[in-house]
Order: sequence, then structure tokens, then C-alpha cells
Amino acid sequence: MEAGNADLAVGPTPPNWDGPTREIGIEEFVIVASSDADLPTESSRIRMADLAEHEWVHFTPQSGLSEILDHACEAAGFEPRVSVRTEQGPAAINLALTGLGLALVPGNNIPPWFEGAVLRPDPPVRRELSVYTRVRPDPITAAFVEAIADETLVTPPHILSRLNLAQ
Repeated sequence: MEAGNADLAVGPTPPNWDGPTREIGIEEFVIVASSDADLPTESSRIRMADLAEHEWVHFTPQSGLSEILDHACEAAGFEPRVSVRTEQGPAAINLALTGLGLALVPGNNIPPWFEGAVLRPDPPVRRELSVYTRVRPDPITAAFVEAIADETLVTPPHILSRLNLAQ
């Protein structure tokens, strides 16, 4: 989008963006792991600080998810131990499911059939999402933006229920 290759994007609004934006909600991040991962909790919440010794499925530096994981770990007082890197959240989920490490991913990336562990980091990790465009949308694009804003589930019900969170 910033390079001019798209007319519309959904995600965190880039810094200093001067085009039209429409906020659609707050995205909740979760930690995923294989179902047999040795995690220090029996609940759906886990302190980030308690995960310092674990391996992580990290993201390539150009992925916006890389900064999010680095900041969450830094705030908890450690640097993530990288087992493997990927660029996309869905790939990180699959790599974590195979036991290559923990992954911190947007909850809306996790399919309902996911059978691994899903935990809410403490403190929570969140980011605001929006639909943004380079120029004022034409009527068809504006209707599409409204449909996205009205129908997007920033954190889907199957994740809310696994984390015991109210919608």
C-alpha cells in the first residue's frame, strides 16, 4: 500500500498515513503452541515473563509481526530465542503446531479447527486495525469498506471462548 501497489488495505494504519482511514477494532494477539508443549500454566492466561526459556517461531524483520513479538518479549524482560522465522501469521501457527516453538499471532489468524494450545499473554498484546485507502474511495469501494468494517471479527468467537473472554 505504501509503495503504491494497492488501493485499499486492512491492517494497522501506517505511521504518518495521510489517506482516508476507517477503524475496525482492536486485534487481540494470542500465544499458540503444540498441544504437548511444556507450558507453565493450566489456565488460558500466561505471563510473558514465564516464557523466556522457550523457543519461538519468530517473523522475518520485514513482517510487522516481528516488532510485536520483540516488544512483548522486551517488556517481559527477555529476548526471544528464535527457532525458525516466517513472514506470515498462518505459517507461524502451523510451525508452532508442529512443536518448533511458541508463536505470538493475531487471534483472527487461528482457524476454528486448531487443536494446539491457545493462550492469552499477560500483559495482553493488542493493536488497532483499520481499513485505509490512498484516496477518497469511490462509491463501490466505500461500500466495500463499510462491509469490511461491519462484518470483520477482529477476534473471532472461537478464540474468545477458548480464552474465556467476553465479546
